Amino acid sequence: MTGSDYVEAGDPCKRRTKAGSPEQVISSTDKDSDAPDGGVKGWTVLIGCCTAMLATYGVTGSIGILQVFWINHQLKDRSQNAVTWITGLNLFLNLFLPAYIGPAFDRYGTRLILGLGSICYVFSFVLLGECKQYWHFMLDYGLLNAISSACISTVALSTPAQWFQKRRGLALGIVCAASSVGGICIPFLLDYTLAELSSPWAMRILALVTLVLLAIANVCMVERVRSQGPWRAVGLRWLTNPRFMWTTLGTAFILVFEFVLFSSISLIPSYAAGQGFTASQGSTAIAMLNAGSACGRLFAGWASDRLGQFNIMVCVLAYTSIITACIWMFVYHSLAKLYVSIILFGAGSGSIISLAGVCFGQLCKTEEYGECWGTAYLFVSIAVLISVPTGDALLSRLGGQGYVACSAGILGAAFIAFLIARWSVLGRRWTIMVKV
Repeated sequence: MTGSDYVEAGDPCKRRTKAGSPEQVISSTDKDSDAPDGGVKGWTVLIGCCTAMLATYGVTGSIGILQVFWINHQLKDRSQNAVTWITGLNLFLNLFLPAYIGPAFDRYGTRLILGLGSICYVFSFVLLGECKQYWHFMLDYGLLNAISSACISTVALSTPAQWFQKRRGLALGIVCAASSVGGICIPFLLDYTLAELSSPWAMRILALVTLVLLAIANVCMVERVRSQGPWRAVGLRWLTNPRFMWTTLGTAFILVFEFVLFSSISLIPSYAAGQGFTASQGSTAIAMLNAGSACGRLFAGWASDRLGQFNIMVCVLAYTSIITACIWMFVYHSLAKLYVSIILFGAGSGSIISLAGVCFGQLCKTEEYGECWGTAYLFVSIAVLISVPTGDALLSRLGGQGYVACSAGILGAAFIAFLIARWSVLGRRWTIMVKV
């Protein structure tokens, strides 16, 4: 293989057909090539995206603590499976709604969507402290919090793609790592406030923290380009693009990866309790998962810019499958082994969120990124809707080791699916030494 072949295969705008002639995938790349890839404005925007993700996905990464608290207090008359449907609905809407919010962002920009989402998001935590009945939690956390969180996170994940092209993987890795930082800090905040204060005051403090973070996001974040095409609620036209469909299928076994990730986030306290560990040790395990995730996202984003997004995605999936199957299954009742396994697992599993975003960024114009990414996650959301309740049932029926074995198998399927996605993007070739 020649050097020119290597460079062209890694170019997001072209690929070779079987005959070897270049095929145009993206009709216009002027706006991509104009991306500053940094600068004062670019990095300022990235800071805003980071604080937005810290406030939204950072809380999502700590939801297992709130779930255990609800089961032991306000919702103690409800089964654990019933309570997990609250978090399951929240996660579903967080991934389903970008199919509609993404095109709106492409067309109208950040201000309106981010501003309204921020107000409702902060207010949802104030209300959460006053919830007493099951339907209160379902309406507030399952609906209001989820809708507002989806507005914020969609804008935060779509905006970096407009400001970064050559370093897009690193930019998205930094943004996604910020959510992991939230997942490190917020568990300790919740652990302390829920134990020392009343639930209403714990939620008010959380609301204040998110208010400060989202205020920074609203000041810093702004779009660089807007789509001039008609607004489409869902980009169904992407379904005719084979490269998009294979990538979505890969993400759809990363939809099953989402099953592993979000089930792990919500059920780690339950898993730890089943292994004989305390609630505090379960909270520490969540923080360690997010710490490993932050490191993994930064490294994977940096590496994907140099070696190719699909290449790194395949490697990370293989690594995470092996780590899950060979290490986490043999934790038993050792606290040290649990912590080490969760950190290693987090380093792999956390990377896939940011890598999925940059993989889709290779398939579309900059001003269409929100629509492309949102449409793909329309399918991902369906699996997430059932991920937490199903994961809880599997944990109860199979036990800790059986649950982890099932997770490893699902990640193995995701690895195979992304190999096929990579093959499709390369024009149905199994070339190895190529950047893609």
